Formats: sequence, C-alpha cells, structure tokens
Amino acid sequence: MLKLEQGEETMRDEQRQKVYDWETSQSWMVKHSYLTQKQCQDVIKRLNKIYKRNITLRFKNGRGSCFAQRNEIVIRNEWGRSYSILLHEYAHCLSSDLHGRKFVAEYCMLLHYLHPDQPSIKD
Repeated sequence: MLKLEQGEETMRDEQRQKVYDWETSQSWMVKHSYLTQKQCQDVIKRLNKIYKRNITLRFKNGRGSCFAQRNEIVIRNEWGRSYSILLHEYAHCLSSDLHGRKFVAEYCMLLHYLHPDQPSIKD
C-alpha cells in the first residue's frame, strides 16, 4: 500500500471530486446501462489491442461502485455498462495517479477517440 504524506489524501480526494463533478456536467456521461455485457467486453478487447494490455472485465450485481484495480475492471450491471464508465475505469488501468493529471489526460484521449459522442479535448 502506498504511504501518503500528510495532506496528500485530502488533495487526492479533492481532485477525485473535481473529476466526478466535471463528468456529471457533461452530456456524454451516462450512468445507466445501455450496453450489453458482450458489447462491454468488445470495448475492452478493442482497448487491449490498441494499448497492448490484458485488462479483464468482470460484472457484478448489487450495490457498490465500478472500479479498476491492477489489470481488472469491475462494472455494476445496474448502471455501469456505458462507454463513459468503461473508459473512465480503463483510464485508471493506464495511469497510476488515481484521478490526477495523467489519469485525466488518458481519460480525455479515450473519450475523444473512442466514445461515440467524441467530445473534444477542449470539452
């Protein structure tokens, strides 16, 4: 486990909330499932081919959040099967700074090039 310096955790949480607030304000952010499990698997397969990774995807029912850890993404069936959520979690697999600059840069690139709405980098 990474040891955080005093005040570092607060900064991380602040950035995470900024990312969530930004996502919520965007028209492309959809927090309901509209993709099938197979379509989600196809998205991850395409990303793995592009990035030469072996990220696995698992689906869960019930309460909780979607998340990425190491080389696995866990998606909630009830609300997480969307491009927005898949790309958010895949960006975590590409970066190591939680919701920091590298994560945001990776996420914006994924959104711009792979999301059906293709939001601009400026957006």
